[in-house]
Amino acid sequence: MSHRILLVDDEVDILEFVRYNLVREGYEVFTAENGAEALKVAAECRPHLILLDMMMPVMDGAQTCRAIRRNPVLKDTMVVFLSALGEEGQQLAGFDVGADDYLTKPIKMKLLVSRVQAILKRIDADRPPEKAPAPGLTVDRERYTVIRDGQEITLPRKEFALLDLLHSSPGKLIPREEIYAKIWGTEVVVGDRTIDVHIRKLRQKIGVMYGNPETTPGGLALKYYASVRIDVRRIETLKVGGEMIGNRTRAKVIKNKCAPPFKEAEFDIMYGEGISKVGEIVDLGVKLEIIDKAGAWFTVGEQRIQGRDAVKEYLLCNPEVCANIEQQIRENAYKLMSPQARKAAQAAGRAIDVSADDFEG
Repeated sequence: MSHRILLVDDEVDILEFVRYNLVREGYEVFTAENGAEALKVAAECRPHLILLDMMMPVMDGAQTCRAIRRNPVLKDTMVVFLSALGEEGQQLAGFDVGADDYLTKPIKMKLLVSRVQAILKRIDADRPPEKAPAPGLTVDRERYTVIRDGQEITLPRKEFALLDLLHSSPGKLIPREEIYAKIWGTEVVVGDRTIDVHIRKLRQKIGVMYGNPETTPGGLALKYYASVRIDVRRIETLKVGGEMIGNRTRAKVIKNKCAPPFKEAEFDIMYGEGISKVGEIVDLGVKLEIIDKAGAWFTVGEQRIQGRDAVKEYLLCNPEVCANIEQQIRENAYKLMSPQARKAAQAAGRAIDVSADDFEG
């Protein structure tokens, strides 16, 4: 097993020297040149061991160690001071802020390696036994990868940390507060739905092993949480000759918390124009029997025209006729209302606000 070690020292030469020797021993080594940088790196790589200098700019070793001990994500990380401050009082101060060991400079490399090996063996001995993994799923904590049914999946660190936490406790309910603390820490402010978004991404990448696959927050949540949902589909491509000029579209209300759902409407969406008003005038005119329709033939006034597209073209070329039909549609719109809504309008003696639910068909 390859352990992760974080070296923190403001002297670049010491960083490179110690790093070189630890890498030779097979460890995965990360570096930082001050305490503030070390906290960021530690949150990302979650090292097993941190070798920490005491005297550094920005944030010294004691301040850094206190911050590490306050971070629940790093609660199992061992901290060893590696400092030129060798007085007894200085070493005791290091232990007081939470250090697990204290080594003094100048560095004796063989002694340092032996001490590191002893500390890491203690970490392995204290580590709880692995719980039974989910079938078909293997979590590689060293490489930050997941193997699902023989296929390797690489995850971002936050998603991997969340999966690792959930995977290590199958069947256990983990409170949101605990997840936030362990994955993001107590000093990072994250949104209320952050966990849901990460879980959705995990389910998309590795599939669903526990729970309901349809818990989808974020952008996909509209399907589940919106008050009104309308399904819009193209049902026909409108062509003139071989050229596509638009689409016949159906809009169906499939969810409505304010009124009964399943209402439908069909209309033309023309390229470069939008929803075709003339097409609506033709359809409503036929429904109200202002325009007669027999098969593919339409009668508009004295004109007998074959095909709906030809009727639209005729009305576009004769705006007076089109305006007259539209006026008749507006005057007879009450006929499209349900009997209950029609009676209410007649009782009020005036036009009333009409919802989509008041119309027939």
